[in-house]
Amino acid sequence: MRGVGVTADTAFLIGLERNKDRALGVLARLGKQRVSVPVAIVAEWWRGSARQVHVLRLLDKPEPMTEAIAKRAGEAIARVPGATTIDAIVMASAAAPGSRLVLAASVPTPAARARRRQRTASRARGALP
Repeated sequence: MRGVGVTADTAFLIGLERNKDRALGVLARLGKQRVSVPVAIVAEWWRGSARQVHVLRLLDKPEPMTEAIAKRAGEAIARVPGATTIDAIVMASAAAPGSRLVLAASVPTPAARARRRQRTASRARGALP
């Protein structure tokens, strides 16, 4: 184990699998910090490709589902309208001792959100395919 670390979500794994600069940069900045992946996230993401095998080798062994994590996730679902089981498991895992952050590579930056709004508006006007 690499000490206190972070909990990864499916979007982060997808970013690594697709060699996205943002995900790779985050991984590089983490250095020796532990990157845990709840086993439920692996189930959501895994399709058996060679790239996925490589991504899992970059990270710590998938974190098993425990009764305590399952209960915390269930409580989160009860309290947070619209929460999904997978998201609740990620948050419950991140709340466990030794983890302090959830990686969500799909969370766009303000600049990315602005570009997306501009593309959407252009498409609505028929300017883009």
